[in-house]
Amino acid sequence: MKIINTNCTNCGAPLEVYENTKYIKCKFCGNTFLYDDGVQHIKYDNAEEAGYLFEKGRQRAKNEFKQDNQPSRIQIPVDQKQSSVTQNKVSNKKIWLWVLGWIIIFPLPLTIIMLRNKKMNKAVKYGIIALAWIIYIAIGLSGSVNSSDKSGSTSGSISSSSSTGNTAAYDSSKPLVGKFEAAGFSGLFYTFNEDGTGEYELLGEVIKLNYSIKDGKLVIEFHSDEMGTMTVDYKIDETKLSMKDITGSYVDYIRK
Repeated sequence: MKIINTNCTNCGAPLEVYENTKYIKCKFCGNTFLYDDGVQHIKYDNAEEAGYLFEKGRQRAKNEFKQDNQPSRIQIPVDQKQSSVTQNKVSNKKIWLWVLGWIIIFPLPLTIIMLRNKKMNKAVKYGIIALAWIIYIAIGLSGSVNSSDKSGSTSGSISSSSSTGNTAAYDSSKPLVGKFEAAGFSGLFYTFNEDGTGEYELLGEVIKLNYSIKDGKLVIEFHSDEMGTMTVDYKIDETKLSMKDITGSYVDYIRK
C-alpha cells in the first residue's frame, strides 16, 4: 500500500500515513485530524449518491423538455362531456319515438291490412297503399293538417252531423269514450270504450286495442305484433280527437 507524506495540522511535525487513511493522530503532539488529499474524495466518496442524484436530474430535465415541446391541448371537463352525450341520446330517442308514432298512426296499419287482404285485386290493393303513402308524405312535408276549426267544409260537416243527431252525446268526465273518424280520410276509425278497450278500423278491417292515459299522453296498445304500442300527445273536446304527428301538427278524428 502506498505511503503518503504529510504534516500535522497542529505542530507541523512530518508524518507518514497510508493513502487510504482518513483520520491521522500525530505521534508528537497527540493531535487527531482528518486527512483529505482532494483527488481521492472527489472521485470516490459518496459516488453512489452522486450517481443517483445525477440520473434523477437527467430524467427530470428530459420530462420537462417533452412537456415544454408538446402542443397544447384543450381539455373538456368530464361533466361537460357526459352532459353532451346524455343530451344527444335524449334527442335521438325523441326523434325515433316521433318517427315510430307517426308511421303507426296512419300508413303502416293501412299497408299491413291491405297486404293481408287476399280477396282484393292486387292492382287495387297496391294502388290504395301507394295513394296512402303519397298522402302521408304530403302531410309530413306540409307540416300541417286541415283542422275542423279552420276548415269550412269540416265545420260544415260537423254542424250537419250535430243537426241530424248523428254525433254521440259528449261526457266531459269520460271524454275519450266514443267513435272517431279520420278527418279527410273516410274509412279510418278509432273506437274507445268505457272499460279501456277499443278498436282500430281501416276499410272494414278491425284490430282490437287497449288504451290508457299516462303522464298526459294517450297510450294505445294494439292487439297486433306488427303495430305494437303507440304513445302520442292528444287533445280532445266534444267534437273531435286530435293526435300529434311527427311534424308537430295534430291529425283530427271527428267524433261520430
